[in-house]
Amino acid sequence: MEGAFAFLCIKAPTDQPTYSNAKVFLDQEDRIIGAAVKKINNPQYEQDIQQAAQLIDEARRNAKFKASEKRSKRGTDFAGVAYGLSYGKGQKRPLRLGGPRLFLMNRLLSHKCFQNIAHHQSSAYATFSPKNYKYYKEGMHNLMQRLPDLSPNFTRSVFACITVNFGPRTCTQVHTDSKNTAHGMCAVTALGDFNPKVGGHIVLWDLKVVLEFPPGCTVLLPSALIRHSNIPVRPNETRYSVTQYTAGGIWRWLDAGGRTEEGMTAEELAAFKSYKANRRERTLDMFSTLEEVRAALNSKSVEIASL
Repeated sequence: MEGAFAFLCIKAPTDQPTYSNAKVFLDQEDRIIGAAVKKINNPQYEQDIQQAAQLIDEARRNAKFKASEKRSKRGTDFAGVAYGLSYGKGQKRPLRLGGPRLFLMNRLLSHKCFQNIAHHQSSAYATFSPKNYKYYKEGMHNLMQRLPDLSPNFTRSVFACITVNFGPRTCTQVHTDSKNTAHGMCAVTALGDFNPKVGGHIVLWDLKVVLEFPPGCTVLLPSALIRHSNIPVRPNETRYSVTQYTAGGIWRWLDAGGRTEEGMTAEELAAFKSYKANRRERTLDMFSTLEEVRAALNSKSVEIASL
């Protein structure tokens, strides 16, 4: 295969309409390093994405976000609120995120439409990154076993955390999400009312790809590794997004036996550092190949499209 990446169009079997005409990105070893999944052609899902956009807008209006809440490395004119399980910043163990917007997020994400969107994102992950999906599913089970006081955001999702970008015209700057799992992917679903031919495109800078990103569609990408952003929508339009992901620190905590490095003996610490020294190979191996996904779907369902 010439060049660093290929652009493919996957037409799933008729019994899997969720992934009809999905586009996937491959590296030189035919590993899938990203996927763009079209909106489900389903009346319930159409209702879900419309309701989610409406609920996000209502929450935004009621929240009256401060200017400081609208500034981050991802953008300067919209609030993004994270909700779920995370680990870092000196924590001794993974914890549920708190903060002044916890009640807002509890109330917002209790609606069934967000549960359905989260399930769709997780299902897409299972399809296009099955090794990562298995790793996340087993990891979340192990985390709940070790820390029974914690609970996942959604029962039908393998991700530990979610961020809602409240817009009303979410436009992210070029960035990576360095604290996310390096070998994993985040799942981003666009919401709102905008013309995807004119704006709202996702830009994958390291792949040199600009992709239309209509409301209801989902993109999977290794956000810790690939620089990404999106193009503004027009002033009279709205664009929101919901993103699921897992902090890499959670897996490191589990790999360390449910403790920090400070709690290890010298011998245990040496063994753990040796284990971490081979993480590049393990990271690459976690990306499933096209053949693996093709076998899981249907070898006749994959069509190559030119860049």
